[in-house]
Amino acid sequence: MLDDSPVDFVLPGTGGRHYSPHDYDDRFLGQLTLRSALMKSRNVPAVRVLHAIGIPYARAYVKRFGLTDAQVPPYLTMVLGVGTATPLQMARAYAVFANGGHLITPYLIDKVTDNDGRLLWQSPRTPAGTTEPVIDPRNAFIMTSMLRDVIRAGTGVGARSLKRQDVGGKTGSTNNFVDAWFVGFTPARVAVSWIGFDAPRTLGKGEVGGHAALPMWTQYMATALEGRAEEPLLSPPGIVAMPADNPGRPLAMRPQQEYFYVENQPPASAASAPDAADAPPSSSEDRD
Repeated sequence: MLDDSPVDFVLPGTGGRHYSPHDYDDRFLGQLTLRSALMKSRNVPAVRVLHAIGIPYARAYVKRFGLTDAQVPPYLTMVLGVGTATPLQMARAYAVFANGGHLITPYLIDKVTDNDGRLLWQSPRTPAGTTEPVIDPRNAFIMTSMLRDVIRAGTGVGARSLKRQDVGGKTGSTNNFVDAWFVGFTPARVAVSWIGFDAPRTLGKGEVGGHAALPMWTQYMATALEGRAEEPLLSPPGIVAMPADNPGRPLAMRPQQEYFYVENQPPASAASAPDAADAPPSSSEDRD
């Protein structure tokens, strides 16, 4: 459970400056599960998680996804997207979840042949799954499960038009509507859509990821996935599933199960406790 309520942090090394995170809608929802907080793109719970695990640990961890220190500034706001990354870098990072925990190296040119079809050059590559995973496969499984719920009943509900159950993703927006993102994936395909100006400036009020970036992602994926069968999400060893069917929640908002590492499972009563504030997702998105 995470606390989506007002909080004030004193920033170290700033002479006593304070930081109070808030959300796009300036509302607070109280106690939320981690899954619900991600589905609803809540900023305050995200900052609380970063504060709890520590900025140095978090910065070291995101390197597993191919990002560098320069892209992840050492501030609490790093969890809300104050760093910089290209769409290709974000695709590579999210592919870790799609690949069951493996980091791949992207390439733009597959091969070069001459006029007779003779191979002159082949892109060096290591297929996903042939190297050691950079995160625990159980981590990738649980994150994929939660990111699928972002589309099922969260800020990415626009992607439900694909009528697939094997799609996960995350909306993203930055301060003053300067950037709008959507990153989504199936087990076979990762795609990123980004909207912004070459010289950063606001896109205009309300131009958030779920409104501005998601539609073109969905249009692309409708073609890319045409004729491809859905792929089930298979649980790796070491995962425990617990019922999470809370009668007080709207049907569309009910995850069927919550997943935990076998060594970190909570009591069954804690896993099935309802969120204190469980409103359906609003049409506007919180900035990430």
